[in-house]
Amino acid sequence: SRGPHPGRCTQLQINWSDNRFRAEIACHPNTEHPQPLDTQKLIGTGDPEFDRRLVVQGTNEAEIRQFLSDGVRWQMIRLLEILNDEHLYISIGRGHLCVQKPGHIRSFASLKLFVERSLELYDQAMITQAVGIEFVESGEATTLEHVICKICGEEIAGHEMVYCQRCKTPHHGDCWQYVGSCSVYGCLETNYRRPQSVSATNPPHTGTVTNVTRTDRAPGRSS
Repeated sequence: SRGPHPGRCTQLQINWSDNRFRAEIACHPNTEHPQPLDTQKLIGTGDPEFDRRLVVQGTNEAEIRQFLSDGVRWQMIRLLEILNDEHLYISIGRGHLCVQKPGHIRSFASLKLFVERSLELYDQAMITQAVGIEFVESGEATTLEHVICKICGEEIAGHEMVYCQRCKTPHHGDCWQYVGSCSVYGCLETNYRRPQSVSATNPPHTGTVTNVTRTDRAPGRSS
């Protein structure tokens, strides 16, 4: 297979809309100074922990820095840590995003986790490709059920939820604290709010109504 892992590997491949975009991300090779995997430029992210564990290469530094959002980097680290083997290779090019781990993942639980986290990475990557975002205020109340956090990809329980003050995107409170701002590309809001709970109303009475008395506020009038 293409990439640094010789022999067989487990790979997820999904279509990528921008055929011009080129990037490769891999764990550090066993050398003091990593060399580009595909004659591309080495690009530092400015995140010391991420740069210590993964090498980023590509042809357009500005586009790749935009792509490597906090959410994207976090999902890559989560993929790196599957199976505790510290091996990962991600390539974007020729209209595809490919995520590889070396060897065959034979455990169903581990394979399921690999697929889920790869798709969560894809979702985060798609956010970075959005342009021309306009946030429209709405005064309408919204029922929040089965809401998915855009950072970790997990469902948000009501008591765990916060939402962006600007674009109203829901997040886990812990995930917001981890990233430090809204995960939606172009928003960059650092303040959040907590949703208000609405108490359930009593159902209407369906039995026979008797002995109804109405008293008007005006003195001397009653019925």
